[in-house]
Amino acid sequence: MSDPKPNASTMTRAGDPVSLVCSAEFEYIAIVGTENHSYDPANKAMFMHSALRKLKEYPNTSYSKKVVLIFNDGYSDALMKAFKRACLAKGVLPEDFHAISTRDELISYISGIEYRQIKQLDIFAHGHIGELWFGLTGDDVLHGQMQGNTSMDMNIDQVKALKPSQFSITANIYIYACRVGNGNGSSISSKQNSSLAQAMANATKTNVYAFMRRSNYDGVLGDAEMRADYYRYTHNWRQLKHPIDAATAPPMTEAQVERAKAMKEAGSRRKPLGEDKAIFDPEGALMDVRAGDTPNDVPANLFLFKPAGSK
Repeated sequence: MSDPKPNASTMTRAGDPVSLVCSAEFEYIAIVGTENHSYDPANKAMFMHSALRKLKEYPNTSYSKKVVLIFNDGYSDALMKAFKRACLAKGVLPEDFHAISTRDELISYISGIEYRQIKQLDIFAHGHIGELWFGLTGDDVLHGQMQGNTSMDMNIDQVKALKPSQFSITANIYIYACRVGNGNGSSISSKQNSSLAQAMANATKTNVYAFMRRSNYDGVLGDAEMRADYYRYTHNWRQLKHPIDAATAPPMTEAQVERAKAMKEAGSRRKPLGEDKAIFDPEGALMDVRAGDTPNDVPANLFLFKPAGSK
């Protein structure tokens, strides 16, 4: 189904009549959580990097806009400034870059959208069964609490504050966080039906894609295959996990050379920023977020959650 023309009408979304104010303008929104969980400089900007990759995929049109909402707790001033510059370079207007600090600010922004609708919402954050953690900290993990700043968390009840009128009838939501597609139950379907992702799909009447497993950001700046291609391309044979004989190695394929060049170019852009020496690449991630290995009794993919009552 195509998006509505710019007039006011009543449309049916997932079987329920919903009054929509249709507009020629749509928002593509990237939500970026904090990364206080890891003290590794290479991981500090992992949510930022993935959001920048997504911004490059959003369309540049006269009838849409790119929006960034970032929970700024724990990010250095230098890193925040560099991230904002990178966002602006990818089509985000200064007034559409929002540094926020609470879940209520996030909900307020989405609820306050008028004369436009969200076409795509991408969420980069930590998560757990039944919760999104925009503010998970390293101290939480060290003390075994595995929860963040509660003013930055979002649970199933709070997800219900999101309304369908803010979303286009062809919108999609993507959640790149651990296990928010997983719930309680003994079967796959019962786990899915009790998940935060399903609650969000029901509340917004929008398709939601989420992981039932943990999310894996480890390879977003280049996975093992890309690194191996880079080492071969630069003749750094000793760095290969499985060393090969340079004299007898088969020639690199065109795809391998392109991956190696991408890694080399990215390496020249990456700089340590701020007091925590966070590694930052203004062009963002090279790879998408993947599903992790656990729990291994659920699907290893970004799973689709449809609103209740939809076909």
